[in-house]
Amino acid sequence: MKSREDRMSIARFLALIITATAFLPRATFALPWKSYAQQHASECAAAWARKTDERALCGGRQFCTAHGNDDRISRIVCDPYVSKADRRLDSITVTQARLATARDLNALEMLARCQPDYITPTDRDALRKPEIGFGDILPGGMKAARLGLCAAIQLGPFPATIVKIGIGAAGAGWMEVTWNRNGTGARETHTVRLNPAEIDHLLAFVGTSQCAFIRNGTSYPPAEAREHLSGKLKYAKARISTAEEFIRHLATESSMSGEPYRVKCDGKVIPAGVWLADELQRFRKVAAAGAPAKAQ
Repeated sequence: MKSREDRMSIARFLALIITATAFLPRATFALPWKSYAQQHASECAAAWARKTDERALCGGRQFCTAHGNDDRISRIVCDPYVSKADRRLDSITVTQARLATARDLNALEMLARCQPDYITPTDRDALRKPEIGFGDILPGGMKAARLGLCAAIQLGPFPATIVKIGIGAAGAGWMEVTWNRNGTGARETHTVRLNPAEIDHLLAFVGTSQCAFIRNGTSYPPAEAREHLSGKLKYAKARISTAEEFIRHLATESSMSGEPYRVKCDGKVIPAGVWLADELQRFRKVAAAGAPAKAQ
């Protein structure tokens, strides 16, 4: 438990931050963002030299490397720049082989709360939207995974940044980051696909093939077919994390009419899903052998 002196030091430190941020000019928070220490290097250097309370605004790697253990205030200011990793804990190496033999997370495990200590009521309501998945350890829209990671990262009085990662059996997955722009701006969520090599290869395969892509009775050239499938993938976001899901849910049939997609290669018409599944197997065999896996 922290002593009364520790609590008072922390409270004074937070009060200094809140007071300073209230009176700093608006330009301070404009993009591209720079910290107070970066914008006021000489003032911060003087504050560290004199050991005044203004140091509360001057945290940064450069200053904290040199002054992180000067005294109580410097340790509080520099605490966010010190790794909290506990090297004594056992580490786990997650490999594709290990994921392949693991089971999918069950419903209870996927509902593990990733609860930040502080978030505004407005942001809390926004994060409860189903597409964002508040309270779900996986990125919003992701239905299954074999590994789920979630972290609520918080500094001082600012709303937490929430990072969620879900990885499936094939090593592919999604990462979702929800944060307030510049610490105090609007809440926003960004999602990125992890290990996209297989899906990207299939899109390249479609775009560079010599086959016509038949959609709802109309034949399209390869470049337009790739653009269409890329648009569907962008819209689907975290619902698609593996090449098999891409083929099954996006590249097999029209989502509007339900009519199967087909391709015409050398005068032969075959289902697009079968065509892409065959290419996926070829790609994996070549990749496993260590040779360049170019689209054919």
